[in-house]
Amino acid sequence: MHQLLQEHYATTHKPISVTKTYQLILQGQTPENMHVDGGSHSPTTVDTWGLSNRFTIARLDLGKCTQLEVLPDNLTVRHLNLAGCTTLQRLPNGLRCYDLNLQHTHIRSLPDDIQVEYRLDLKGCHELAELPAQLKVGLLVLRECTALQHLPKD
Repeated sequence: MHQLLQEHYATTHKPISVTKTYQLILQGQTPENMHVDGGSHSPTTVDTWGLSNRFTIARLDLGKCTQLEVLPDNLTVRHLNLAGCTTLQRLPNGLRCYDLNLQHTHIRSLPDDIQVEYRLDLKGCHELAELPAQLKVGLLVLRECTALQHLPKD
């Protein structure tokens, strides 16, 4: 799959499309890196891609997909970029990743079972009111989180 993505990018100089990615998934090929351009044609959900419980994606870039509303439960992604996904208000249960960028989203809370190994960037999440009590993360960015009232004790 990685070779297919490299070949696609080498010939078109564009990120692979949602449609092409979906076709590759249906063929049983695992995309290692996925990028979706934001804008008026951005997806509202990635649930139909068959991502949950099938494989781990190295990098999923959905930044500025302003129509994105839903992600599948139990999604495992090494690097997940959701910065600027202003319609997204909640994250799925069972989300696991190494690096999660949620800058300038309208996230109000995080799931109790979220697992972020290294970096969680919540800069500009003005509606974020609380963090899960069991949240453990190496680097936590909370700048401009004006609705956040308190931090977990541990």
